[in-house]
Amino acid sequence: MRYWLLSNASQAVFSFIPPRVPKHSERQIISSAVIQALRTERLRQDLSMNVLAQRAGLHVSMISLVERELRNPTLDVFLRMAEALNVDLWKILKSATNEARRR
Repeated sequence: MRYWLLSNASQAVFSFIPPRVPKHSERQIISSAVIQALRTERLRQDLSMNVLAQRAGLHVSMISLVERELRNPTLDVFLRMAEALNVDLWKILKSATNEARRR
């Protein structure tokens, strides 16, 4: 925490100044964009969460939690999902990073 001593005429006043925290971090924006891209691809291929989970070697609840952004997936989970969907995760990450930087 940061406190500043502000001089107001003859009185000294201590005031709390909260640190500047961006509303959404760049990592959150990138992760969200990757998740949405993978979900869009799953739906484009007309795959159920069950089929994707089987192909990726993940539990269907993990797919559901990831797609609803209730879990922060590891790189391994992203790689498994991308491989199961036969998409290039690097291209998705690059696109998501570019999108985050535009914001």
